[in-house]
Amino acid sequence: MRDLVSACSVARRPGTENGGTRGGALLLDPTTAEERNADGAVTLAHMSRLGEVTQVVATGSWDGDELDDAIQLAASGCARVDQALREVLRAEAQEHAPAGSVGAGT
Repeated sequence: MRDLVSACSVARRPGTENGGTRGGALLLDPTTAEERNADGAVTLAHMSRLGEVTQVVATGSWDGDELDDAIQLAASGCARVDQALREVLRAEAQEHAPAGSVGAGT
């Protein structure tokens, strides 16, 4: 296994610039209601340890800087998810390791 893959979404609230298509707030891990009201969204799948993106899906109209900001925000969310996944996997591996094996116990 090369790395764990985590994914996060970012939604953009409708803004006030360019007739409402720019300048909206970026929301990490939006609720269903926030997604429904968004004028754009980005979902990023990321391998945090390797620093590799495995997939990006964007909906709506984005300019380059705004899309980069959304991707960076999603990547930061993926890093936090990755850390939590690793902590849980480590704890479960220790809990279920055979007695006397390396890493057994807490």
